Amino acid sequence: MANITPNVKNEKLVSYRFRCCVGRDEGGKQIFRSSTWSIPEGVTPTKAERAAIKAAAQWEKQVKAEYEQDLKDPARVKKREIDRTKTDFTDFIQNVWFPLCVCDGEHKHTTVEFYRHITDKIADYFAGAILQRITPLEIQEYIIYLRTQYRTRQGKPISDKTIRHHYCALTLIFGFAIEQEIIYKNPMDKVECPKLARKKVDALTQEQAEVFFSLLASSPLDFRCMLYLLITTGLRRGELLGLQWGDFDFENLTIEIKRNVTYTKRTGIVVDTPKTENSERLVPLLPVVADLLKHYKREAHPFGRTTAFVFPSEKGDTTPRDPNALTRKVKYFMRKNGLPDLSPHDLRHSCATLLMRSDRGAEAEAVGAAEAVRVAYDPQVLALPHLLEMYFAVIDPTKSDGQGPDIGVQYRSCILYEDAAIEKTVFNSLAELQKQYEAPLAIEYGPIRYFVPAREYQQNYLEKNPGGHCRLTQVHFDYAKRSGEQEE
Repeated sequence: MANITPNVKNEKLVSYRFRCCVGRDEGGKQIFRSSTWSIPEGVTPTKAERAAIKAAAQWEKQVKAEYEQDLKDPARVKKREIDRTKTDFTDFIQNVWFPLCVCDGEHKHTTVEFYRHITDKIADYFAGAILQRITPLEIQEYIIYLRTQYRTRQGKPISDKTIRHHYCALTLIFGFAIEQEIIYKNPMDKVECPKLARKKVDALTQEQAEVFFSLLASSPLDFRCMLYLLITTGLRRGELLGLQWGDFDFENLTIEIKRNVTYTKRTGIVVDTPKTENSERLVPLLPVVADLLKHYKREAHPFGRTTAFVFPSEKGDTTPRDPNALTRKVKYFMRKNGLPDLSPHDLRHSCATLLMRSDRGAEAEAVGAAEAVRVAYDPQVLALPHLLEMYFAVIDPTKSDGQGPDIGVQYRSCILYEDAAIEKTVFNSLAELQKQYEAPLAIEYGPIRYFVPAREYQQNYLEKNPGGHCRLTQVHFDYAKRSGEQEE
């Protein structure tokens, strides 16, 4: 029976304290629970004592039952501990997650600044919020706020892509909190990922490209070289400005991409490695561009060392130019000449588009593009998981940059989707596939950025080439048919 002790204040009985033993720990020591029961107003001391005895019996029965449940399910104990914890959300982001997960020495400074910019806005919005109390509805309200009310310093709304970045940052933050057992339930599980409106990628048409090149004849020589390289090689602007004379092999007409130049207000101009592992590559150089660069070197850098930057800043050939200054200059050139208001990044897309529409489609590797097939299917006939299983059956999912005899980044394995709603299905299918292999999967997946249709003679390949390289057999088609029947 529970021990019942009266609590008296100013010579007046105000409450009772209940205490009972619910069990023993591993060392044999008794485990106690206690609680305070307040006396209802207007109740006489005699009635209060009888009511307290009855309440204590009910309380003792309840706490002992809860203790037995805790022994069977230790997660209940952890959940209660977390529920009692109050972690300031802003403090957690800025002083725990950001230092441990972003400023961990594994991310480039541009990535650090990117997350700093986003998390500052998240922290401002959720100022004063408790991490363990934030609900899915509150996060959804934040997404709606970004979409309908938030404006940049220029008074402009932010893009769907930026809103998606905020969603992804919140997913990482709450995911880390789950891993560290600071929360027991992830509110992001019930927040729908913001959809991206399909946006047509800005790129020059064949006719505009001809005008573009004709206008370069009267441009300064260094600017002419930069634009020729952007449009014919597909270099990123930071890769272009990171070029040194030693990166060029004029004899074999190649450029070795080894550096990337970035700029932020906090760090200034920084020379770093390229954006991704695949970004370190050899890029083919057109003969006409090679001749132009040789002329530029004779005119502006006759004694240029191999470590000198090809496009240096005013401080000297050991310092590259600011990438943002290049963007401003390119956009001014385009507007001035009545061309589409494209940035250096847009010109890179133009390069991919023009290459893949020309007979030089194999050179898509130069811009990191991948050869792909757009698949149209009816999920009522063949469910996406079964379609992915067929895809996995005809590739080596652990092989990067190629399949069979075809080697190169343009032949890498990809699953690129137009509808974000299937992202979770793709992720789960890849997770199941990974269980079958010890080596990590090398399948790239994510939303497609742009798709350039192949020329007519490459369409309907299997119909035109019955004995082609496609390894889909009758067995695969029979499997697809059976899968469809199972779905019905």
